[in-house]
Amino acid sequence: MYDWNSYWTALGVLLGMGLVTWLISIAKRNVGIVDTLWSLMFLAAALVYWQSDAAGGERAMLVLGLVTLWSLRLAGHIAWRNWGEDEDYRYREIRARNEPGFAFKSLYLVFWLQAAIALIVSLPLLAALQGDAPIGWLDYVGF
Repeated sequence: MYDWNSYWTALGVLLGMGLVTWLISIAKRNVGIVDTLWSLMFLAAALVYWQSDAAGGERAMLVLGLVTLWSLRLAGHIAWRNWGEDEDYRYREIRARNEPGFAFKSLYLVFWLQAAIALIVSLPLLAALQGDAPIGWLDYVGF
């Protein structure tokens, strides 16, 4: 019923997003940019799940629209809030515990960990975007 290949494709996309953002974090010396990336990972996973399913019914469009609005709003809010700020205390503590070599370690301790968690949490999106049940009243209540 579900295209599990799209789940593994989403993993590759999320790890790639983490890698690119990690490279930026090294230049900025601030891994806090992962907070902005977090919600965008769900949007990326949703787009992968959606594009791999030929059905693309009303429910898929509703879910994709909601995920897009949520993701862009949250990423914009966090980027605006953190613009020009020092690295968040949480990441400074992780950095202190993992020196020397935190610049490299942050790839898997911060960025790829976020990607793995986002992949797990995005699993309901796979069902919502690739399910074949018709849209019903409960979908509209959820909306």
